[in-house]
Amino acid sequence: MIVRQSLRVRLLISHVLPLFLLIPLIGLSLIYVLESRLIIPTLANELIDQGILIGKLIKSNPQVWTDAGQAENFLNSLGIRRPTDIQLLDRQGHLIASSSPADSSKIGLFYPGLQDMHSQGTIAWYVSNDLFSSQSILEIDVPITDRLGNSVGSVRLVRPLASLTEVLEQARTIILVVLFVGLLLNTLIGLFLAETTSQPLRELTNAIERAPLKGEVTPLPEVGVEEIRRLTHSFNLLQERRFQLEADRERMLANLVHEMGRPLGSLKAALQSLLGGADQDIHFRRELMEGMQDRIDRMGRLIDDLVVSSQQSQNQMSVQKRPVEFVPWIHRLIILWIETARQKGIHWHDEVPADMPDIMVDPDRLAQALSNLVENALKFTPQGGSISLKAGTNENEFWLQVSDSGPGIDPLDQSQIFEPFYRAVRPPWKTPGLGLGLSIARTIVQAHEGRIELESAPGQGSIFTIYIPLPGEPVSAAMDTAAYS
Repeated sequence: MIVRQSLRVRLLISHVLPLFLLIPLIGLSLIYVLESRLIIPTLANELIDQGILIGKLIKSNPQVWTDAGQAENFLNSLGIRRPTDIQLLDRQGHLIASSSPADSSKIGLFYPGLQDMHSQGTIAWYVSNDLFSSQSILEIDVPITDRLGNSVGSVRLVRPLASLTEVLEQARTIILVVLFVGLLLNTLIGLFLAETTSQPLRELTNAIERAPLKGEVTPLPEVGVEEIRRLTHSFNLLQERRFQLEADRERMLANLVHEMGRPLGSLKAALQSLLGGADQDIHFRRELMEGMQDRIDRMGRLIDDLVVSSQQSQNQMSVQKRPVEFVPWIHRLIILWIETARQKGIHWHDEVPADMPDIMVDPDRLAQALSNLVENALKFTPQGGSISLKAGTNENEFWLQVSDSGPGIDPLDQSQIFEPFYRAVRPPWKTPGLGLGLSIARTIVQAHEGRIELESAPGQGSIFTIYIPLPGEPVSAAMDTAAYS
């Protein structure tokens, strides 16, 4: 069975679970350090200081080790308040006197282990259980020596830990309460953070589910934390792209119906004329046949453009480069364009240097790209206007420039003019075409590792310039190498 956890649950677990494990360990460690490394050792050091001070006072009253009455009077004169009890023991470990009246019955009691301590002359402290009351006590033993350094006895300070235990219990309680409150606050903060993180995601998910898959785009508000804003922005971009694709598809279908419908209508009219007897007139029949051939060629070019556009969308555009003599290649194309411009009443001008170097390109594809630019200029340049074709080279590339005196392109359209099916002139039916020419031209040029640049302004015509890298070595050498291989 697969357990599905929401992002909120995962965030809460990742935020709270480590503290559920760490806080108890921190609390236990803190209590241990507080008891074993702070409170009791501090109290023991204070009692040791008292024992040392009492030992110094005893050195001026050595008779306390031989007279029990003197020993009792000495302890009473110290004025030590309970709960600390002070006991004097001889060097054999027998109790001589005690500041506590309750210890009167213990006079003469032997405490084992003190002889070794006396012989070593070390101060010792430890927590143990009292032999008579079974209470936990803190015991301090300070060896006392005479002026010659000989052991004469010890001062034993006893502090019951009952009152200290109450303090420790209170400290434990306070620590545990603080840790519990901290854990509770951390859980609440984790819930808040998890909710504030998951809630925008749920709202965004609901908005995405409600978003239309067709029609106008309603962008979602880009609010919240950075990640949510970026996710919303990406969705809005996706919606805009979806709407743009829909518009392109509708535009393509409309353009295709129009562009295919016109030549088909012309073909149908020509066929009806021929079936109606127009074929009896040889000259008229020839004009009809030439017109039909022109319409068929136009539909063929439209289909070729659609094929290239499909390859472009699938990133399948490829070029077959080979050495090409530039000047003869460009002149074969210019002859056709000069005649078309003459028929439309457009002035044609070309500047192609005779010393242009040979190039390494796919001549058919590059001719298609350049033809799209020239035909675009012929299409939009009015009668009496002019078109110019120029060529040249710079340091490491050659360029081809097509300029016209047409209506120009609005700056708002220039960023999209190379997109498939986009047409800047409105209404679109004023000029034929699918809006693929510039897109195909750019794709072909990019396949040659080149680029197309546009300069245009409304009412000032347009200038399209193709830049393609020159081969790294002379074309003749490349031809020799190809022949040799």
